Amino acid sequence: MGWSTVRLLGILTLLNMSTGAAWSSGTVYHVTMSGNDANDCSFAAPCATIARVCDQITSGNGGLYAILIADGNYAGGCSLAYYNMVNVTGNCSSPQSVVIDSGSSATGSAFWAQDHAILALNCLTISSNTGSGVGIATRQYAIADYSNVQFGAMTTHVTVTEASKANCLSATIVGDTTYHIFVSGLSYASLSCPITVVSGNFKAFVLAVQRSFVDAHGVSAVGSQTGFKYILDSLTLGTGVDALPGTSGIVRNGAVVE
Repeated sequence: MGWSTVRLLGILTLLNMSTGAAWSSGTVYHVTMSGNDANDCSFAAPCATIARVCDQITSGNGGLYAILIADGNYAGGCSLAYYNMVNVTGNCSSPQSVVIDSGSSATGSAFWAQDHAILALNCLTISSNTGSGVGIATRQYAIADYSNVQFGAMTTHVTVTEASKANCLSATIVGDTTYHIFVSGLSYASLSCPITVVSGNFKAFVLAVQRSFVDAHGVSAVGSQTGFKYILDSLTLGTGVDALPGTSGIVRNGAVVE
């Protein structure tokens, strides 16, 4: 059982204790390149898109779910909400073998979590055929963890807005982007994780504004990027951010201070 699954089970237990909500016992869905969205997304009858599975999950009453994605290239568009807890796993031996396209999503994001949803992403690649879109987006009290996730070229890898949270457990960057992570609106991002930059030019690794908080204590960065380490406004806190990847000066309120 992976760390993210344990985390989800722990949060599920806490929610049951505090709210008395009735949660499902954990359904596993399967997505393959040879699947069909008319199927029930089971192992014997997998679906073809992650959007189909996520729509089915969000239409329910909340619960704990797992999505297993076979090797291949898939369109993005997983949209989650309403207290659903979802663990998405690709190929942990070869994360680059499972590629999710952020640029093909109707929502503009490969994965989108809002309204108290909890999302854990493991062992896959998020990229864009057009260099556009967002990899992971959270808003309105949602939480997203990403572990052993490879990010290719796109507009922004991760956006965290409206009192939501994102946790990096490990990441590899192989493509250009404006920001690895954008944080705003009383949101929180933890970047205390191993980050490998194979290639990539950014405006800044982090942009954080509007009373948000970025914690990079314990970050282990390998490689380098062309761009600022971070941009913070005067109402935003950042700890450990000097250790983030970046070859240019650090910016605060538009002025280079290092």
